[in-house]
Amino acid sequence: MVMFLRLVFLSLILIVVGQTPLINPVREVSAKITNPLQYGVYKFSQNLREELDFISNLRRLRAENLNLSGEVLELESQLSVHKELKQENRLLREQLGVGEDSTSQELILAQIIGRTARGGEAVVIINRGSGAGVREGAAVVFKNFLLGEVFLAELERAKVRLLTDPHFSAAALDQDSPDRARGLVSGQYGTTIVLQKVLPTESLVVGDTIITSGEDGKFNKGLILGTVKRILGQEAEVFKGAELDLPVDIGDLEEVFVIR
Repeated sequence: MVMFLRLVFLSLILIVVGQTPLINPVREVSAKITNPLQYGVYKFSQNLREELDFISNLRRLRAENLNLSGEVLELESQLSVHKELKQENRLLREQLGVGEDSTSQELILAQIIGRTARGGEAVVIINRGSGAGVREGAAVVFKNFLLGEVFLAELERAKVRLLTDPHFSAAALDQDSPDRARGLVSGQYGTTIVLQKVLPTESLVVGDTIITSGEDGKFNKGLILGTVKRILGQEAEVFKGAELDLPVDIGDLEEVFVIR
């Protein structure tokens, strides 16, 4: 009880002192000291809040930038795929428009993904294999030009022996010859193709177009093998032949077609 009365008494004294003018100088001195500190604390807290807001906005902008970068990469990827599909569709339309029998043939579009030229060989690797319907012995063409034949078909890729490969051969005929001269086209040294075993009585002229005859059962009749570049052989020989210009520069091609 005594302690309670003391506290009440002290409270009354403080209230009275606080209301007296004598305390004002003390208040003013205290304010002069504390006001700059209070302002400094206020500015510091304000600057700190702005810095935190800036960091928060920076993180948000960085996250938005990463999202936008991802969207840009996705759009670029889709655009690239669209361009390739457009190119493939154009090639398919052109290929299907070549020759009367093209529409009845099932074509497999393939990309050239590798080349080998060891020991005079002329081989390319394509990105379609048995899983896509590619079979060994299938003709590989571009438009109406024969490029070679598949000799090894794996699940996801295949190897193609080109016309210039020494192991390539095809029964052929001279489309422009009056007597439709026949022979056998084969590759040499991995760089050239020649028409051989043509009877000496049959006509061969530089510039004539040589096509597959279909008589060997390997290729459809009418695929272009090349044009006569120069005549080979002497009159006394049993057979004559010709060196042919390649129908297409395979080095310039990215896509080819496999006839299923």
